[in-house]
Amino acid sequence: MSAPDVVVVGAGPAGLAAAATLGRHGAAVTVVDEQEQPGGQIYRRPPAGFTPPTAPSSAGRALLAEATAAPGVRWLADTTVWGVLGTRAGLDGYAGDQPAPGRYRVATHGPAGVRLLEPRAVLLTAGAYDLPVPFPGWTLPGVLTAGGVQTFVKAQGLLPGGRFVLAGGHPLLLVVAAQLVRAGARVVEVALVQRRRDLLPGPAGLAAVAGA
Repeated sequence: MSAPDVVVVGAGPAGLAAAATLGRHGAAVTVVDEQEQPGGQIYRRPPAGFTPPTAPSSAGRALLAEATAAPGVRWLADTTVWGVLGTRAGLDGYAGDQPAPGRYRVATHGPAGVRLLEPRAVLLTAGAYDLPVPFPGWTLPGVLTAGGVQTFVKAQGLLPGGRFVLAGGHPLLLVVAAQLVRAGARVVEVALVQRRRDLLPGPAGLAAVAGA
């Protein structure tokens, strides 16, 4: 049984920033993530030793370096959190085996099997995912979600095709288009439901994410 001050669930940008900040202030932190390497979806990297190698952006590298070098931060990679159990009697499901006063019980499963953590606080930074809207033909070969395309490019270094039409209702498609072009694909069209002027207020933010 491990008893850190804080358990951070998720090792994406938010989890990395939280771990770095908490570590700098002397907290004992355990970061749990289901991937083999930290970075989350934004700074997703291929498995160690994978060819061809890819690297996150300079901002991603700086955040990864800061978080991994922070004192008091422990990493549980390739590990799933399957329960965050409360401090009140009866919430953890184990009769006569309650968390210590003022602590939670976090149940995880990873390479070492089931592991229980008892932190004083739990920070959920699990991120977000794209929500595909079903339409006729959406299950045909070659039809992918934006997140699926990014997984191919970032985690495998592969293009799931040569020519792409991107369609949807989120400016993330502009980021995906930039990543595809950088990887050598041809983006034939990007069809967004928003008007162009509605996308203009945040070009700097989109450009920063596109470089991730």
